[in-house]
Amino acid sequence: MSLEVLLTKEAAMGRKFTKPEGASTGFFSLLTTQATSGEMQSCSPSQTENQSELTSQTDTALSSGIKYQYKYNQLKKTCKQLIYLNAALYDEINRLEQKIESTSSERKALLKKVMADQNIVNHNAKSGGPQSMSVAESGSSAKTKTGKKKNLSSLSPPAKKRKVSGETVSEEENPIASATFSKKSQKKSKEDSRIANSIKIPSISLDSSGRPILPIELAAGLTIYSIGEISDKSGYCTANSIYPVGYCCTREYAAIDDISSSCLYTCKVTEGHSGPQFEISPDSDPDILLVDSTPDKCHDQLLKLITENTDHELATSTKSDFFGLKHPLIRNLLQCSQGANNCLEYQWCMFEVVKNNSKLTAVPSENDVTSSYKALVEHLLSTETV
Repeated sequence: MSLEVLLTKEAAMGRKFTKPEGASTGFFSLLTTQATSGEMQSCSPSQTENQSELTSQTDTALSSGIKYQYKYNQLKKTCKQLIYLNAALYDEINRLEQKIESTSSERKALLKKVMADQNIVNHNAKSGGPQSMSVAESGSSAKTKTGKKKNLSSLSPPAKKRKVSGETVSEEENPIASATFSKKSQKKSKEDSRIANSIKIPSISLDSSGRPILPIELAAGLTIYSIGEISDKSGYCTANSIYPVGYCCTREYAAIDDISSSCLYTCKVTEGHSGPQFEISPDSDPDILLVDSTPDKCHDQLLKLITENTDHELATSTKSDFFGLKHPLIRNLLQCSQGANNCLEYQWCMFEVVKNNSKLTAVPSENDVTSSYKALVEHLLSTETV
């Protein structure tokens, strides 16, 4: 665009320049102050309003732009903070996962060590090592290599000897040392007797956290589905049993209406108003629910119901354990459960895990006609033969 064209446009719009009348092409003159003010006064009111509207729109656009720029900056700042927070949470989760993994590996290693130590103790108890000699054995007589008998009850540390004026004189051991030796031997004999009197239970499968894998199938048709949780309230244990809330098992026994056919019964331990509540329900008829405050009373209700419908008289005995809470394996699991220390009335027992089933401690309820369906059938066959 040429300078002449630009000046022509400015002169036509009345901005600073004007074209004198009669001037030739290319001649322009500057507007004076009076002329400019006169032209401004000569402007129509509509033109003035248009200019004011344009000015207000420009100011609004500028203010809105500043506002949106501020919002944009705030959103940008918030996004940065969220990104940093996400990164920090990610790092913390990774750290916790590594800690959990290391703790799990340590726990597995400790569990293996405990099992290995337990196997060593069991092996020493079975093999009868040099430290497993009982008090009765230490008081018996034994033969030496020369064939002479030597009384082991008089076994004591060798006597010290000292020289007095050229003669050798023997003196007895310090009485404190001999007393310490006798205390150690008594302690070892007590430990050996505890191992010998321990209850032998079978080994079961454990998961990665050391908990038993359920269900657990035992003899006499007993299957454990839940160990439950030990309550710290009174009345949830006796001298021989612990009553965990949520305990659930099934037992195969004679049907209520036909003693010659078997039926599966579901046994549960729930929390009652004043203590534990025991329930027995047959799977063949779920509408029947036997409830009582003790397992023996609840079992007795079932036996009475069978007696009324089949004319076979059955009654609970000291061997009865329909719920399986007196079973050695269940007692061992409950002793190892959380909260077992709160059972003050319960008498703790020592259990030993063995792999040979022939060495297991006998369970009286497995041969009881009121708890085992197999024992009941054998009893009925024997009575019919007689």
